[in-house]
Amino acid sequence: NSYSITITNEKELINIINNDKVSNELEIKINDIKIDIFNEIAIENENIKKLTIRGSSKNISILNFFNTSHNKNNIKFIFKSIPKIYISHLTINGNLHFFKNSNIIIEDVNLNGTLDIDKITYNGLSVSNNYIDNDYNQNNIYRIIDKKENSDVNILLQNFIFKGLPNTSRESCINLYGNVVIEQSEFYGNPECTDSILQFYGKNEYKITIKDSKFDGVYSNNCLFIYEAQDSSIEFSTFEKGYASQIGG
Repeated sequence: NSYSITITNEKELINIINNDKVSNELEIKINDIKIDIFNEIAIENENIKKLTIRGSSKNISILNFFNTSHNKNNIKFIFKSIPKIYISHLTINGNLHFFKNSNIIIEDVNLNGTLDIDKITYNGLSVSNNYIDNDYNQNNIYRIIDKKENSDVNILLQNFIFKGLPNTSRESCINLYGNVVIEQSEFYGNPECTDSILQFYGKNEYKITIKDSKFDGVYSNNCLFIYEAQDSSIEFSTFEKGYASQIGG
């Protein structure tokens, strides 16, 4: 069963994600509006197997996670144990944290904050659907992982513009884990990130592919750190005001 709802405020968002009777396929629409969110949001409803959060345009559909006591966009938006997640056509000011998810697509999104994707086999088990879901294969642009590949975590960042805005000092602005494909995206660092804009942890199991993308270390960060990738590929991409490093893979 699938269900689609348009939200206009924080209360409506909290109500729908906490609804025990929500459909296993949920689409949350954010139309031409800026929604200020003052509390940490954690989506861990076990009924939701596929979650779509869709704006109409990243210029006018905005989620603003705002901590009034610190005057910073430093509240977390947490996604836990949802197998399939698709986020598109939005600007998000805040921190995204994915935990125990299997397929994540972020397309045509501006993120001003931080991004963390942690150990994400669903409920500790390999899921049977070991590739990006065909439901998101519009024009085949999401067919990025071969179905025969023995993988359980797949991430696509496409047309993604990231500006690191951590609220406190941390090692990297972005931490990624799993099979990662990055296409036509831009990444900008921040002095509060003491090492890299993006760190990738392959654990000798996962691959990373980067195409047609830009990394700007703003004279403060390593642009990219790849650790123990099973395989890595970087094509037609630029690195400036920083550098990239790799260990293994």
